[in-house]
Amino acid sequence: MIRPEHNWSSMWSSTEAGVWYRERAPSAPLAQYIESFWMLSAAGPLEWRVLPDGCADVAFRLDPRRPGMVVVGPMSRPRDRVSPGRVELVGIRFRPGRCQELLGCPLGEVVDQSPPIQEISRGWDRDLPERLLRAPAAFERVWVIERAVLERLRRCSGINLCAAAAVDLIRRSRGAVRIEELARRIGITRQHLARLFETHIGLSPKLFGRIARFRAALELVPQRGGANWAALAGDLGYSDQAHLIREFAEFAGDSPARFFRSGTFHSFNTPAARRC
Repeated sequence: MIRPEHNWSSMWSSTEAGVWYRERAPSAPLAQYIESFWMLSAAGPLEWRVLPDGCADVAFRLDPRRPGMVVVGPMSRPRDRVSPGRVELVGIRFRPGRCQELLGCPLGEVVDQSPPIQEISRGWDRDLPERLLRAPAAFERVWVIERAVLERLRRCSGINLCAAAAVDLIRRSRGAVRIEELARRIGITRQHLARLFETHIGLSPKLFGRIARFRAALELVPQRGGANWAALAGDLGYSDQAHLIREFAEFAGDSPARFFRSGTFHSFNTPAARRC
């Protein structure tokens, strides 16, 4: 059993498999920009699946032979990852619509991609992965990252309030708000809204809404102790059960029934992972 340390939330752990996944909330000055810091560690080969959540991440590879730092762009589909050897990753999960200036590029340019950060953005400390390697504990690594992000924030003009408000409205409605209504409530045209999402979120408003609804399904199934798929489809605004199953399979890579009982992949950025 892995004990959470220094405010880390142990979200997935298996001593038998030698795999640990943990998340930690950011400090108050960064809470409006960052959803969480995360750490994934595996003693040996590992395969895992990452599901779309509308977020962009920065991931640090803590390999002494080949340290690195990549942007993990917003995802439109699930991604299966395989590591043949030891895994040691630390990352920042940014809040959608609140990280474009911090990353230093339009989010639409990195959708479904993971480029080295120096290829798309200036100003990040190239020695940051090496500094993280020298930090002996997980919480100290977060302090190193937080200081680097705070320093970068001093050169940024702040959050685009329209983008942040649009994301909040979509998430609160579980993806149900219509695009016309969204634009009207933000006070901009649909065309302006589309450009805003291309720059600050990376995904179209419609696709971001579909992903928000999918994430709501991920949350509700565990809360209800299982699922009546027809009832869940109605509650979330799907046209019918078949519509729910098709969209779930698109974003999870499997049907909902198989996904929730499958142990084939570890999906670390899901509510199900938090309970393991």
